[in-house]
Parts: sequence; C-alpha cells; structure tokens
Amino acid sequence: MISVVIISKDEASLDSTLTAVTAQAQALEEPAEVVVVDASDGRLDYIRLRHQAQVRWVQFDRPPGVTVSIPHQRNAGVREAKGEIIVFTDSGCRPEPEWLAHLVRPVLQDEHIAAGITIGGTRRQRSGAISPRRAASASGRSSTEAGKTSETCFAISCSVAVMPM
Repeated sequence: MISVVIISKDEASLDSTLTAVTAQAQALEEPAEVVVVDASDGRLDYIRLRHQAQVRWVQFDRPPGVTVSIPHQRNAGVREAKGEIIVFTDSGCRPEPEWLAHLVRPVLQDEHIAAGITIGGTRRQRSGAISPRRAASASGRSSTEAGKTSETCFAISCSVAVMPM
C-alpha cells in the first residue's frame, strides 16, 4: 500500500491539493490511501466533509511548547499511515500530472535511488534524511541521482516516498 500524507494548518488550498492527489492515488495500480494531518482546530471541516469518502482525516493538536508543528505533523502522519511506501506533500502543493505514479515507480521496482538536492555530510546530520532507507523525492519535476549511499544527505523538498529495507 502507498500512503500519501498531507499536512495542513488553515490552508484553504488544501481542497485543490486533495482533489489532485486523490485522483492520482485512485489511478495507481497499487492500493493507496490519503491521510491529512490537520492542525486547523476544525476550521477546515468544510474541506474534510467534501473529501471524507476518499481521505482519512487526523486532527493534530500541537504539543505544549512547540512553535513549529510541521515535523510533529509529519511524524503523526507516519504513525497513522498504513502503507509500506509513504509519500509526503503539503497543502497548497499542486502535483504535476502523474506525479505520484512517477514518484513511486522506482521504489516499487526496487531501485535504490534518491532525488533531491545533495548537501553533503553524513546521514541525519544536516537534513534529517531518512537513510539508510531507499528514498525518492520530487516536487513536480525532478531528476534522479541513482546510486547515492547513506552517506549523502538530501534537502528533501515537498514530497518524499520511503520504504523500510
């Protein structure tokens, strides 16, 4: 299964993101789910109701003392995801046609690839890269850099797919 995790906080553009992402998830040959981790305290319920048949909605409550909740929301999405492959994107992102299929295809074909901006260093030191997992990252169009090892860090952009080894 492929899980697409979308994080959101008070962004009405989530509606168009969900429309595009759910259509792409349904077009995959693999089973897929879309999970929204929302920190809007119910202010986006009209969007939740519009997409409730295709999207699993997780209400996120920011932990005390946390100012920026983005990494906490992503972690909540990982905990909720049922897929072996997890793809992240944010509300407001408008995926290119076939973005999801192109993103997960190399992972499904067991290729060891990663795409993104290399910034050097060792794993987890600079970017929080998810090595030594196989990863594919893209925000719209990207090029892949095959054969990268766990010593290379990547500045992960809007989207990433991971599969535990």
